[in-house]
Amino acid sequence: MTTDQHQAAPPGVLPGASARGGTVARDGMTGADGTTAVRIGEVSKVFGHGKDTVHALDRVSLDVAHGEFACLIGASGCGKSTLLSLVAGLDQPTAGVIDTSGRKVALMFQEPALFPWLTAAKNVELALRPSGISGQARRGRATPEVCNHET
Repeated sequence: MTTDQHQAAPPGVLPGASARGGTVARDGMTGADGTTAVRIGEVSKVFGHGKDTVHALDRVSLDVAHGEFACLIGASGCGKSTLLSLVAGLDQPTAGVIDTSGRKVALMFQEPALFPWLTAAKNVELALRPSGISGQARRGRATPEVCNHET
């Protein structure tokens, strides 16, 4: 297998274990040019408390090399969108580390979408967040006039 090929995880591999082929360097997986664009290390995300606790992600680790094309594939509800939201900085992991080396990361859905648990104004503010606009300026741009007269 060449360093450009990938293989599926063999049966019995623990959650979060890397199943990717490639060159393993001392610091983990690196691209052909020695850079890692996104590093996800032992990331977990838990929602809720007590009996309502949902473990959306459990010790996920993944490195994506600069210029590499990666796909997250899985059943509905398995944590794909949760992981992408964490990488984009829309939420924080419960445990673990996500490193984008200071790069801004954007998230684009397959279909136009709003977060239904946010107001129209909060959806507008959220879309402006990656641009580095201050919180006060984002709130100013998400005015009732922009958000269809929402109060």
